Amino acid sequence: MNAICVACGLQKGVRIASDVRSYLSFLMLGWVFIVSGASFIMNYFTDSVGMLLMHLPRMLFYTDAIGKGGFPQGWTVFYWAVVGYLRHPDEYLPGPYFPWSYRT
Repeated sequence: MNAICVACGLQKGVRIASDVRSYLSFLMLGWVFIVSGASFIMNYFTDSVGMLLMHLPRMLFYTDAIGKGGFPQGWTVFYWAVVGYLRHPDEYLPGPYFPWSYRT
């Protein structure tokens, strides 16, 4: 792949190598889907999405009001402390999807 990048020029070569790797990843995904049992994968995927949708409201609004353990509140503080520790949005936001996060 690196030889293609060098032979075709950097911009065109990287685009070609990226396209080839994307096609290979989809082929590999299809191969895994066919070989490993498509019915199990589809059943488990459907079950997982259903469980997520069923338990999402409880997970979103859980505050442990009766037990008063403090875990949900402490986890939120910990999460924002980690996010605040990061110096620039480039470190935790993907750049191509958020153009304002590019450094100049």
